[in-house]
Amino acid sequence: MSAYTSPATPPAFYTHDPYATCAVTPGSSPSCAPASDQQDVQTSLSTQSASSLSPMSSYSQGFVINNLPAIGATPAVSEVMSSVVSITSESVASCSAPSTPPSRPAKMTKLKTPTEPTAYTLKVQFKYGRKSDFLSEVDGCANVGDHIVVEGDRGIDLGVVIDKKPRFSANNPGSKVKRIATAADMEQWKSCDAAEEEALKTTRKLVQKHRIPIVVHMAEYQFDKKKLTFHYSTQASHPDFRALLRASYRTFRCRIWLNNCKPKKNAPGIALDVVRS
Repeated sequence: MSAYTSPATPPAFYTHDPYATCAVTPGSSPSCAPASDQQDVQTSLSTQSASSLSPMSSYSQGFVINNLPAIGATPAVSEVMSSVVSITSESVASCSAPSTPPSRPAKMTKLKTPTEPTAYTLKVQFKYGRKSDFLSEVDGCANVGDHIVVEGDRGIDLGVVIDKKPRFSANNPGSKVKRIATAADMEQWKSCDAAEEEALKTTRKLVQKHRIPIVVHMAEYQFDKKKLTFHYSTQASHPDFRALLRASYRTFRCRIWLNNCKPKKNAPGIALDVVRS
């Protein structure tokens, strides 16, 4: 083997490729490094782990493969470099995009408004012009002018349908319709008139006895007679009803309710269209 002579000018190392093993002198043909340097390069490359190697670009792979014979690398160095190229290619392939793209989420469809009503809202009028809304099922729904039994205050009540509107949602249903009134229901409802007249006379006497500053206009029984409402008017701001409530409960043995049917501005009470004196 010929002795290694140092070139006239310092060799330039191509630092763009981390796997370059030979020095190339600009303007002259490449010459191989000494055997001791080749052995050191071979040993260092053999001890490197495949997991610590960074992926090689296609340009770097081509440079190494094409210049291995030109730089006079030994067969051992060529074998090591080939293994490095193959390991790098496998690592790059493992990081490539998946063969099948991820599926996109399904588009949200807008809910269609049903064309057929799911229920009906019935406006029901009771005695003395008191009105309220109730929810009725589609099957067997009453029509305007029918008398129906509805959910009342801790019981049931009876009134007449004065308006009917379709409903396409069952949210916040409120009170419901129990059934269409039968002949027996109508007879029981009419029998309340005589009881209400008697309750009105009795209550007016109790008001005078306890000197309550109110005028009682009407008495109204709930259909099941579990509640008795007295509609009154007054000029006083806050009349004291406690003595009247106790006496009325002892007399009628049901829930007693007092409603200001002629309330002033911002005063509590349900104003009624028809008021009897």
